[in-house]
Amino acid sequence: ARHGWRLLLGQPSLWRRAAPVLGSCTRGAVPVQGSRWQLQHTAAAATSGRRQPGLRTHHCGQLRADHVGAQVHLCGWLAKRRPAASGLLFLLLKDGQGSTQICISSENSAFAELVKVAQETPLHSVISVQGTVQLRPGSNTNPNEPTGAVELHPTALTVLNTSQPLPFDPEQSKANEMLRMKHRYLDLRRPELQQALRLRSAVTATIRTALHRHRFVDVETPTLFKRTPGGAAEFLVPTRTPGKFYSLVQSPQQYKQLLMVGALDRYMQFARCYRDEDGRQDRQPEFTQVDLELSFTTREEVQAIIEDVLRDVFAEHLKLDLPVPFPHMTYAQAMDQYGVDKPDTRFEMHLTDVTAILANCKSNALRPADQQIANAVCIQGAAGKHFKDAAEKQAKGLPHAAGLAVFEVADAHTLKGPLAKFFSPQESGDLIRVLHAQPGDALLVSSGQWRPVKALLGAMRLFSADWLAKAGKPVFDASLYAPLWVDDFPLFETDPETGKILSTHHAFTAPVPEHEELLATEPLKVTGQHYDLVLNGNEIGGGSIRNHNHDMQLYILQHVLKEDVPAFSQLLEALKYGAPPHGGIALGYDRLVMLLARAQSLRDVIAFPKSFQGKEIMSDSPSTVSSDDLNVYHIQVKPA
Repeated sequence: ARHGWRLLLGQPSLWRRAAPVLGSCTRGAVPVQGSRWQLQHTAAAATSGRRQPGLRTHHCGQLRADHVGAQVHLCGWLAKRRPAASGLLFLLLKDGQGSTQICISSENSAFAELVKVAQETPLHSVISVQGTVQLRPGSNTNPNEPTGAVELHPTALTVLNTSQPLPFDPEQSKANEMLRMKHRYLDLRRPELQQALRLRSAVTATIRTALHRHRFVDVETPTLFKRTPGGAAEFLVPTRTPGKFYSLVQSPQQYKQLLMVGALDRYMQFARCYRDEDGRQDRQPEFTQVDLELSFTTREEVQAIIEDVLRDVFAEHLKLDLPVPFPHMTYAQAMDQYGVDKPDTRFEMHLTDVTAILANCKSNALRPADQQIANAVCIQGAAGKHFKDAAEKQAKGLPHAAGLAVFEVADAHTLKGPLAKFFSPQESGDLIRVLHAQPGDALLVSSGQWRPVKALLGAMRLFSADWLAKAGKPVFDASLYAPLWVDDFPLFETDPETGKILSTHHAFTAPVPEHEELLATEPLKVTGQHYDLVLNGNEIGGGSIRNHNHDMQLYILQHVLKEDVPAFSQLLEALKYGAPPHGGIALGYDRLVMLLARAQSLRDVIAFPKSFQGKEIMSDSPSTVSSDDLNVYHIQVKPA
């Protein structure tokens, strides 16, 4: 209609049959005889500025008491059919925005015809209902439904399309998840998914508005890039040139830095990104991030902009006022107190250093050796066999090399547990004292290398909070949102298997100025200008101030990380030509929406997600292709 043209598919006879259904949309249109395509120019509709009517006047979740007496036209799926007293038949009509009760009464002059159509139409068929809105009798009102005060008394009921029996009921969450993913288009009718996707759309609009207020320019960067060393595994895309491949971008990192060299100043994008790695609840092989980059900026400015954006999101969509500025914590503090670099600060349950207390413990499993640590955490009110068994089972399933000992606090000086006999009264009392433990509490203790001990107790802290919540002893208010900035990450870390130095964030993060000289001598002691945004124990964003100096960036790639320098030639070349100081951040958009919607998985906020194995169940992809297709790209597949 915007261009003034309407295109109808079919023979003239088909067009005539469709006309009564289309109603005023086709008024005045004249089919071209003998042609498969009928093209009708409607200049009046294009120039009038009037909204052209559709097949319905309202959606199924829209009618309220103030619509009583109105003549309306609804379309949707026939969800339920319920005979009531003699002379009454109730239907439930649903669409993506709600439901409306249809009441067919014997007082209706077309009662017999309406009932016949309604009874013969399979459930989940698509129907059109015209009628009058009326108040429900007092006993039939439903205060739990937005439309529960009214019902529609039909004058016409038309079947638009019939449905075969569904493989599962979208209203029931008990259906097998693989079955739901196989028929994702049906699962999308589930109210939870409808609400999540509509929330996602609304949040997208809010974020764009906020960023445009901050003068960001929305720029689309290429998806097809070149293979980049380091980081996550990438999807390769073959080309018709033998031996030449594209790579799907992990993120637009290099492109957005190049935009800063190109004087775009403030860039934003809802960027599609790809990583060839195993799926899990909070990860998908293709995902979306809210990508930002700014020239002439500081960490504080980037963080203030994100806080402003998220305040708008929470205020508009959750009616919550997020206090700003968000609290900050260094990486060292997070690891020391929580054992993870993305702490859930809605509850304390801090890790405590007990290395000195256990230095002379008689148990080899609990006594830390040289260059090792001992940490403990108190789980209030968790003493007992049920928690002990659950905690030990959980710890054994975690990929950490440290061992776990579980103790029960009997009194102010006594611990109970298989290894408690190795503690002196002084050691038991000191443990209870420094952990502020009380009788009935449980203590989790681990000794070993710093990283495995922190990782184990950090994971067990989260497990314990979840266990207590399920036991009816929650340690925090689940409705809270606790944002947190984690700053001052190490610029580098070592691969525990190979010993190779890796970037903690990515290869383009700048060191803090006072540590630049350490790059050549002690790179593992260098602190980077890297910052993460954490929400309720989930990393929802990561960013940094970038390295805009060509020589320093080249040194890091070549001498510290020992990467393939030519793979980064385009960025290194650009840094020679007056690259401005710049920095940015990327928000994991799927994860953010998951937390806003309080969904259990990323798959619940993505229309067509992949499975844990990275497969698209509905279309059975990835799939094989013919040898002819492979030959075009000069590819041969080796037998598995």
